[in-house]
Amino acid sequence: LNIDKLVRDYRASLIRHNYEKLLVEQLLDSTVTQQELAEFYELNKDQYQLKEPIVRAHFLQIPLSAPDLDKVDKWWKSDDPEDFKLLAAYCNTYATVHLLEDSSWYSLPTLASEWPVNLSVGNLAPGATLSRKDDTFQYYFRLIDHVPEKALAPISYVADQARKAILHKRKMGLLEDTKEQMYERSLRRNEVKIYQ
Repeated sequence: LNIDKLVRDYRASLIRHNYEKLLVEQLLDSTVTQQELAEFYELNKDQYQLKEPIVRAHFLQIPLSAPDLDKVDKWWKSDDPEDFKLLAAYCNTYATVHLLEDSSWYSLPTLASEWPVNLSVGNLAPGATLSRKDDTFQYYFRLIDHVPEKALAPISYVADQARKAILHKRKMGLLEDTKEQMYERSLRRNEVKIYQ
């Protein structure tokens, strides 16, 4: 066991890691266009099969002790955008859970765990609403869209994951290219000796 060699190797790996980190910070283009995202998604669809069903939905969990629950019920049933704004403002103050983004996808099992009884969307059409009450909370659920388990995930659901994969691939390419350029430059300067 050669302690000096281990220390030298560890020091060299730290220097290399910090150098690579600095290179990536300075040279990596971290912009991923929608077109790049779409192309990556198309080429890697097999990686994006859902392991659980997902939904786009509105979901509220409001304590029964919150004021003006009758207004919440009115706003929930209304199609008026102003009522939706009032509902959102109310939920920001009183709801323990409130999901009101139309474009966000959520894991159905995660939402179902918040619902007082078994929540299944298999027979629900988009736009269908449910409301329930238990001893503590009033619950509201509105289905916007549903994708079943084992189906292909929508690109919007996996966009962050795909973006990270694209950037990782770029990073690896940048580091490999830089290593190759440094090697070629060292060869030209006769700084590399090859033993056979």
